[in-house]
Amino acid sequence: MLLHPPSVHSMQRSLDGFTLIELVGFGATGEVWRAQPERGGSEVALKWLTAGTVDTELLSGSRLRDFEHPHVARMLDLLRDGSRTVLVQEFIPGGSLAALLTERSRLSSAEVVTLLTPVAEALAAAHEAGLLHGNLTPSALRLTPNGRPVVTDLGVWESLRGATSGPTRLEYLDPAVARGGSPTTASDVFGIAAIGFHALTGRPPWRADSGAATWQLATEGEGVDLAPLRAGVRSRLAEVIARGLVEQPEHRGSARDFAADVHDAAEPEPLQLAGPYLWPDLPPLAELDIAGEVRRGGSARGAGGSSTVARHAATPKDRRAARVVPRRAVIGAIVALAVLSVVVLGLGWNASKAVPAQAGGPVGEVSSRDGVTGSESESDSAEPGRGIDEGIDERAVPNSPEQWSALLTLLYQRRAVAFGTGALSVLDQVFTADSPQLVADATELTRLVNAGQVLRGFDPHVREVIEASVDDDRASLRLTDEFGDYETVPATDVEGSALADNPGRGPTTVSMTLVLTENGWRIHTAQRLE
Repeated sequence: MLLHPPSVHSMQRSLDGFTLIELVGFGATGEVWRAQPERGGSEVALKWLTAGTVDTELLSGSRLRDFEHPHVARMLDLLRDGSRTVLVQEFIPGGSLAALLTERSRLSSAEVVTLLTPVAEALAAAHEAGLLHGNLTPSALRLTPNGRPVVTDLGVWESLRGATSGPTRLEYLDPAVARGGSPTTASDVFGIAAIGFHALTGRPPWRADSGAATWQLATEGEGVDLAPLRAGVRSRLAEVIARGLVEQPEHRGSARDFAADVHDAAEPEPLQLAGPYLWPDLPPLAELDIAGEVRRGGSARGAGGSSTVARHAATPKDRRAARVVPRRAVIGAIVALAVLSVVVLGLGWNASKAVPAQAGGPVGEVSSRDGVTGSESESDSAEPGRGIDEGIDERAVPNSPEQWSALLTLLYQRRAVAFGTGALSVLDQVFTADSPQLVADATELTRLVNAGQVLRGFDPHVREVIEASVDDDRASLRLTDEFGDYETVPATDVEGSALADNPGRGPTTVSMTLVLTENGWRIHTAQRLE
């Protein structure tokens, strides 16, 4: 979550040995960029810490560097950029819990069990390793596209003590810390309980009209008002959360106890994610079931593990000036537009049903709707998505529903090829450069590719274009489309056994906007109307 707008200086950031991709966060402890090490390996998160005195000895200590847990973003390296300290951390794709709560307001008890159990287990492991978080808020929890909660910034706030005046998110502040105490393991228990309180009630524990009033509530009040929690939660979970929020730290119990009690409070269910970075209408990645792992009591052991990441950043000898990769649109801006102007609805233009996909034959072949397979090119290096235009002039303005349907069939086929082959570039032949749906599709396709998976067996098609209107280079359409059952399969064996079976969707009305680009008509937005 962006707590403050990034400065002009931050937008010009660079660091030797890394290619910066995009600014993904800016808050109390600094700004965070997604970046690619120039020596290769997985993407990382680079965090320029807030200017001031930083306890680099703490951040570079072996306890933090060696700590690994599937629900904690790993600390990889500690670098300098002039007077600023830069953390190199594992990059966690997805969005923050803060963003999810902004969109959904509150979660069910079953979802909160799935969320808090592995996070509390992760904190317990950190405490047992002599580490603290010290500033737990919904912004500090990332949710991967398959629903795995991950704690970020472990140990960072403690390294900044003395360089800052205190946490900026007072709504989740341990009253013992507000009254002058240092963060402790009990403070982390309060923090995770405060997050649970917010997720269940739709509001943080401390809420007032101003920061000063919020601070006064935390320091001088009579404790958190638990009435909203007890009125809205009909399970033992309310009592577990309430215990974690008591004013006396010694009565909160350990993070390990908190995890066990949350686990036993209600039956866990998968988190229902939403937003352009999180896909509510897709099944989880095959063989990765966070709620199931929580239910079986093994979330920390079986939640997919940490991403494989480079353990060492580039050495000074190997580094050269990093460059910021120019993108067709700044992702953060697109996401903001998506939230403000359109609900981004997934592959099936749908926030509640399964999404379309299509069998991906070998790269260079595409199955048409009538079952005829055509070769895209005689060359083995043929680019996926080519050879399926069937002679359509993509820049012409269709003058009948049938012509619009033919054009959309072409775009749907290309989109299916992308998800059937893992070819991200094919999406450029489907969407406008600033399309919020492009962001969602690219994120989802990257998710699949990183998991070594593609989609097989879907034949999305337009049943009918109901109406269409054109205003200069923009067209507004209302149509019905549908798709059948499909499968998730290994990218290395697209004809092999399915990893997951996914249901299709019957005829559905869709509102769609297309824009005429230099390459032809491209989809800008698509939204289900029913």
